[in-house]
Amino acid sequence: MAPLWFWAVFLFGSGCCIGSFLNVVIWRLPRHGSVAKPAHSYCPHCSNPIAWYDNIPLLSWLILRANCRRCGQPISVRYPLVELATGLLFLGLLLGIYAGPLRQDIGHWPLNWPGYAAALIVMSGLLAGSIIDLEHFFIPLSVVWLGGLATVALAAVFPGRPGAEWLPLASPRMAAWAVGGTGGLLVSMLLLQLGILPLSFAEADAEAAAESPPAATTQRPESVGVTVGARREVLKEVLFLLPVIAGGIIWAVLTSDGGPLERTWLRWTAWPHLLGLSGSLFGLLIGGAVVWFVRIIGTLVAGREAMGLGDVHLLAAAGALLGWGGALLAFFIAPFFGIVVGLVQLIRHGRRELPFGPYLSLGVLVVLMYYDRLEAWLAPPLRMLFAPNSP
Repeated sequence: MAPLWFWAVFLFGSGCCIGSFLNVVIWRLPRHGSVAKPAHSYCPHCSNPIAWYDNIPLLSWLILRANCRRCGQPISVRYPLVELATGLLFLGLLLGIYAGPLRQDIGHWPLNWPGYAAALIVMSGLLAGSIIDLEHFFIPLSVVWLGGLATVALAAVFPGRPGAEWLPLASPRMAAWAVGGTGGLLVSMLLLQLGILPLSFAEADAEAAAESPPAATTQRPESVGVTVGARREVLKEVLFLLPVIAGGIIWAVLTSDGGPLERTWLRWTAWPHLLGLSGSLFGLLIGGAVVWFVRIIGTLVAGREAMGLGDVHLLAAAGALLGWGGALLAFFIAPFFGIVVGLVQLIRHGRRELPFGPYLSLGVLVVLMYYDRLEAWLAPPLRMLFAPNSP
């Protein structure tokens, strides 16, 4: 087994390379581009392909003195910063979770890759989504859903692996809610695709897209939020959520004590892979639900669109990794990161709109790294409430 220092150097370098790819995602997705075509990187000023020796993470920016070799235009400092941030993210999760003092109850070596891989995929997506949110006030759903779905798959295939206990295992009752709610979610998505359920804020989004240049953003900024008919529009989202809630309730009742499917369900939930899958799905559903609930209530109270659906999907992906308790904890931590920035922005610029995605992502990172200490500080009733494996 290779020593820790080897893995630290290897994973930091790998993270910088992934950060180079994230730069492509951050640039192309808001501009309606494909991350696969063209396969090569190109200068945003002169559109000339960038040679491989000019695309080495961190080093090329320094060697070229932050200027394109072909046209001489400046290269944004964001590129090396994203590469460095991703490398430090890979290294920090390795040292903090496996080799450092942050998770002493499960900190050990050698590396258990399923949980680490899930954390890297989710956090890389949250990093890219947060930077896009800061610049364009929206989060591409694909960058967060990739991590969420990958985590669900890993939790199902590798349930309860040592060193990856934050990939949550469900109790039979929690599994019933997760399976029923997921079934209801699939029904809602199908009804939405068939046009039976209406799409909320569709007309406003179409108008914003028509008024925005292709190189700007694919969604309107929050500063152009809908004020007319917002309450009516958000009620369409309530319709979307009804099958999810109904599915969870129905399946939980059918498999509860004395229910007609109780014995069958108990036999199924003796299979750890189903419990791993259900635990991750339950975290996904609750993580998305808590932000969606705030979005709906905020819109009904304020009469304008509150928060974005991208934030809903972001915390849903995080919930698949952290479990339902960790997702709730991250949601309550996030405002502490944004409150200072929001006050400064309000005082200096008079702006109230604030992209919440970056602060949600910071909350997720804090919970991922410090969950044990945070959980230990909670009073015993709250500790039971936030425990990721509670029924």
